[in-house]
Amino acid sequence: DGPGQGEGEYDFPIRHDYEVPCGVVMDWVEARGDLDGANMGLSGASMGGYYVPRVCARDKRVKAAIANGGAFNVLNNFDQRPQSLKEAYRLRTHSETVAEAREKTALFDLEGIAQDVTCPLFIIGAKADRITSYKDAERLASEVSGPVELLLLEGANHVAHNRGHMFKTQAADWMAGHLRAL
Repeated sequence: DGPGQGEGEYDFPIRHDYEVPCGVVMDWVEARGDLDGANMGLSGASMGGYYVPRVCARDKRVKAAIANGGAFNVLNNFDQRPQSLKEAYRLRTHSETVAEAREKTALFDLEGIAQDVTCPLFIIGAKADRITSYKDAERLASEVSGPVELLLLEGANHVAHNRGHMFKTQAADWMAGHLRAL
């Protein structure tokens, strides 16, 4: 959970600059003696698929990351999203109107940021995703500077919920391999 999500959605608005709260968590991990703070990986799905590359671009402590179903620019498909999802953005941005939420959503953009991702990145795109186009995954893969692996799944819905058997083990093995190799 983070700002605007899970338990925090009522007290803290969702934010585009997720490197700020994520950085606090990484500081905490580094301060613990029982965790390997020099060998951190991130994985995120849906909005987390946007957040993960952004954090990787801004905080080089991330050694490997997985981005699943994230938008490159959340505003690009905002108007095509179901009204219920627009209302969720209104609530999670702590906006009075959907129009205000739309304005705030314009900040959720990896333009000019994606090229700063230098750590290994595993990207999952779902070809039947009606919320975020797999083309965003392709764009992210083409714009990052570090090593990238792109997995596009036919018939997969948002964040490939219906095709978990086709990527979860592969993604976990990929992450373990990259973190073990350091």
